[in-house]
Amino acid sequence: MKDYINSKIEDKSNLDEEMLFSNLADYLNKGIAKALFAGNVHKHNGFIDYPSNILGRSKKIEIADLQIINHDVTKNVTKISFMQAKYKREKPRRFLCFKGNAFQLELLTIRPVIIDSYGLGFPSNILSFTKYKTISSFGIFYRDSDGRIDLLYSVPENIEASRAVEHTSMRYKKNTDSVTVAIQSMADETITAESMVEFQNALLLNRIGAPVDIEIKGYIAKVLGSIYMSTSNTFIKEFSKESGIKLNYDDERFKYISTLLIISKSKDELLTRMLKMAE
Repeated sequence: MKDYINSKIEDKSNLDEEMLFSNLADYLNKGIAKALFAGNVHKHNGFIDYPSNILGRSKKIEIADLQIINHDVTKNVTKISFMQAKYKREKPRRFLCFKGNAFQLELLTIRPVIIDSYGLGFPSNILSFTKYKTISSFGIFYRDSDGRIDLLYSVPENIEASRAVEHTSMRYKKNTDSVTVAIQSMADETITAESMVEFQNALLLNRIGAPVDIEIKGYIAKVLGSIYMSTSNTFIKEFSKESGIKLNYDDERFKYISTLLIISKSKDELLTRMLKMAE
């Protein structure tokens, strides 16, 4: 996966997160799974309000850069996850420091009931309907010591900000057994992945995201309908058929944030295939 994505990047100085996730979807389609990346074609459509403990009042912020919706055919389970993506252009002096927004970190860590103040279709419990920690996460693309692009994935509990302001330095706290226990994650989720290969394996074994309930399925139905109206991609109908979530075209105002859709099969032989193809 790492080799594939880096081979597709001709100019590493002119990269963004959407380009990287588009390449990731292309790689997943190489016989490992089926995937579609639908970029955000509407500007600033992910804003919500949430009760900020930092401010002591509500704060307007984008909910995340990316939503990952994965249907596992083997288990017949659909999961959803919201990721804040970052691209660190410089090689990190320490593993791993980056610039971020303390309010974004707070939102994704406390996972509160949100307020859809801007009529964008987010259920108020989109982050709080579940006990799964991987409903929210950070994905930091960075350059390794050889200048190649790699990925660190982590739940926000493993990220800390130096100051409680919008533009501040952040660092990843190296995952340890004690940290994992303290986070109290569910048994079938992966809270950190320190490489693209680890992230890929966790994603395709359906260990990232929270299983959706009826209300969240209603939200996903609108996402699918909106993406289909924008792209006419037949993959959307295949995803709908496999997951049993019907497309909803009723709300013409509904706008989706960047979305990675995946149809996977979490079988033992799949992991063997992935590990063989990892490099």
